[in-house]
Amino acid sequence: AQQRRRVMPATHYKIWAWGSPVGEGTTASEHIGVSGVAKKASTKLPYTVANELICMNLARAVLLPVPPGFLVEKNGNPYYVSMNFNLAGEDLPPADAKKIVSNHAGIAWGVILFDIWVANTDRHSKNIVYDQSRDVVQIFDHSHAFYYDGSGDPKSRLEGLEEDLGIGGTHCLTKEIKSLDKMPAWAERFVAVPNYYVEEIVQSAAQVGLPQDAVQLCTEFLCERKDRLRDLVESNRHQFPNLEETEPPDLLAHEASGAPEQ
Repeated sequence: AQQRRRVMPATHYKIWAWGSPVGEGTTASEHIGVSGVAKKASTKLPYTVANELICMNLARAVLLPVPPGFLVEKNGNPYYVSMNFNLAGEDLPPADAKKIVSNHAGIAWGVILFDIWVANTDRHSKNIVYDQSRDVVQIFDHSHAFYYDGSGDPKSRLEGLEEDLGIGGTHCLTKEIKSLDKMPAWAERFVAVPNYYVEEIVQSAAQVGLPQDAVQLCTEFLCERKDRLRDLVESNRHQFPNLEETEPPDLLAHEASGAPEQ
C-alpha cells in the first residue's frame, strides 16, 4: 500500500479568553484571546526579533512545523510573539531525536536543511518537540540562528560559511539521521522558495533590528545558500556520523514526485 503522506499539522494553540460575538456582517464569529510567547532583543542578543521573524517566515514557506508568529510593541520596543502550542502549560520534555528520525525521517531532513539554510547553531532537544501521543513534531526558538554570532560579528560569520553547514557540532538530529533517501525532495522545496520572497522577508526584518547595511548581504546569503543545500550536505558528510555507508542518490538528477514524505 502507498505510504500516507503526513502534512504540517493543524496545530491547536492555547486560548486564554473567549469574548463577545463580532457583530453584524459575520458568520458565527467571536472575539477570542490566544496565548503567545513574546521575546525582545537584548544587549547580548540584539537581533533576536529580526532572526525570529526571518526564520519563522522561511520555515513556513517550506511548510515546516513551526508556530506562526507576529510582532507587537511594548514601551517602544518590538517583540516577536510565537503562538503558544503548549496546551498543558508545563515545561516541555526534551524531544527524543532518535524517535523523530525513526518516525519522521522526512521532517528530520527538513529541519536539518532549514537549520543549514539559516545557519542555526542551536538545535537541541529543548527547541524541537515531539508529541508522540498525536505524532506531531514542532520546532521553535531561532534566536541563535542567521544574523547571530557570539563574538558580535554576524557579518563575518555569514561571509565565512560558504562551505560550512553553520550548525555547530551539537545538532540533535544530524547525529541520528541514517539515510539520504528523503533529503533530495526536501531540498527541492528550499530551491523553490522565490528569491523575491526571501528579499522581502529580509527587508521587513530591517524594521525590527536587522541593520539596513546588512540587508543585501543577508539576502544574497539566503538566496544563494538555499540552492546549495544538497551540495553542502554531501561535502560535510562527516557531520552525519550514522549515515549509511552507501552511494548517495543522484542528487542533481532527482525529480520530486509530489510532496516530500515526512
